Amino acid sequence: MPKKFEDMVAGIWSSIKGKVNPKTKKPFTESDAYAMATSRWKAMGHKAPGKESLKDWHIFEFFVPIQETSSIGKEFLIKGIAINETTTRNGIKYIAKELELAAPSFRGKPILLDHKNEVKNIVGRTTANVSYSPSKKAIEFEARIMDEDIRNMINDGRISDVSIGAKVQDLVQNKDTKEVTAVGIEGLEISLVAVPGDPGANIGQAFEESLRLKESFEDVEEEEEEEEIEEEQVITCPGCGMKYDMDEKKWSGKEKEQLNEVIILKIN
Repeated sequence: MPKKFEDMVAGIWSSIKGKVNPKTKKPFTESDAYAMATSRWKAMGHKAPGKESLKDWHIFEFFVPIQETSSIGKEFLIKGIAINETTTRNGIKYIAKELELAAPSFRGKPILLDHKNEVKNIVGRTTANVSYSPSKKAIEFEARIMDEDIRNMINDGRISDVSIGAKVQDLVQNKDTKEVTAVGIEGLEISLVAVPGDPGANIGQAFEESLRLKESFEDVEEEEEEEEIEEEQVITCPGCGMKYDMDEKKWSGKEKEQLNEVIILKIN
């Protein structure tokens, strides 16, 4: 991604962050900033950045509270609800069946500091007791905290929430109801953060942001495919105007006779 484009995205995001989009009546997101920057970038005569420059929409983060702590001997455990079955205001669903399948993927995951995936920042790990609760229709997490300083900060309230990093295989939309179901949820890690970057960043908002990013990705992908088609060359018969594939091996004998004189055109 060009540095100037990155700066443009960052500048737009800093100016709209925390404000409400007048069209959607919802807070602006980073994907909105990317879309605005892309439109402005293209208006300046540049080619839109490719889909590889987009943030991976499969990965999302959200905050949940630590609901319970306990000490058993030298062990210090924290507990809470990672994800519960619900439907967001925008019709994105994470259903019980998917949560039940996802629960084992949250076991044995590292507890990190500030999402920094470095050995020195591993302060604990989720236990084998992470499971799906049929009565609550939720994934309940349990994690063992091994760092004494972190234990103290949780006990005195300096750390009250965890940020859960997860991945979704797909967001599938029902064409009739327009509801979107999160499919193939997988737990990646849990982080302890001093202050949530966005205290209201719950899983519903995280999925909605992922959906917007997915739609942006698909839009860029469609534009790239159209550009590829435009660059393809075809052979047009000057007599009948019929277009033929550039691959001569696909031509019939009659076509070869008709195409003694051809005009090579590019599709505009």
